[in-house]
Amino acid sequence: KKAHIADKMYLKPGMKVLDMTYGHGVFWKHIGKGPYDVVRNDLDPKLGDVHEDFRYTSYDVCTFDIVVLDPPYASRSSNKRSLIGARYNNANHHLDTVTDMLNYYRSGMSEAQRILKPDGLLMVKCMDEVAGGRQYRHHINLRGYATENLGMEDMDLFILVQSGKPTMRHEYQIHARKNN
Repeated sequence: KKAHIADKMYLKPGMKVLDMTYGHGVFWKHIGKGPYDVVRNDLDPKLGDVHEDFRYTSYDVCTFDIVVLDPPYASRSSNKRSLIGARYNNANHHLDTVTDMLNYYRSGMSEAQRILKPDGLLMVKCMDEVAGGRQYRHHINLRGYATENLGMEDMDLFILVQSGKPTMRHEYQIHARKNN
C-alpha cells in the first residue's frame, strides 16, 4: 500500500474527520478507512454517506478534528470546462468564473472553521490555473483567506505533480504550465 502524507503526519486513531466533498473518494485512495471516524459527504446521493451542501452543513460547532475540502479545481472559464462540469456535477453551482470558484472555496472554508474543534485541522486541496490568458495562483489566494479572514494558521503545503502533460488550450505558452 502506498503511503499517504496525511495518514503519516496528521490523521490519528479515533479522530473525527469530515470529508466535505467526498466524491469518488480519491483523497482516501491511499489512506483507506483507517482507525478514524470519517464522515463522507457529497451532494450526489450515489456517493458518500451524507448529502449536504458543504457550504452550509447541519453539524454543530466544534464537531470535527479534521475537515477535508476538495471541491472542483477550476472554474468553467478555464480550459478544463467540460471535464469539470461532467466529473464534478457542478453545473448547478454557477462556477463560471474564477471569482465564482474562489467564493465557492471560501464558503466551504468558512463552514469548515465553524465545525472544526479549536485545534482542528482544515486540509484544502486546490490547483492553480490559467483562465482567460491570466494566471491564478489559488493556493496563495486561499491561504491568504484562511490566515487573514478566518484567523487560521498555515501549517503545511504539499505540491503534487501530475505525471502527464498539462492540458493547454493553445499550441503556444504564455504562462508556465500548471502540472500540480
